[in-house]
Amino acid sequence: MSLFTFCQWIETTSLSTAIREGALYYPILGAFHMVGIAWFGGMVLMGDLSMLGIGLHMPAAELLS
Repeated sequence: MSLFTFCQWIETTSLSTAIREGALYYPILGAFHMVGIAWFGGMVLMGDLSMLGIGLHMPAAELLS
């Protein structure tokens, strides 16, 4: 199966059609995508600040328990 054939199959699924033709599905998925990007960026920022000695000064295991 080629990549092009796989992409065409994805495009013709009922989920893809619903997202493409629905009024709210695309913006909702976009919002979830932006939240995920912000969450990932926040985790990277917290890790970087912790390595620089500016952020949290306790191990993650203590925070989670």
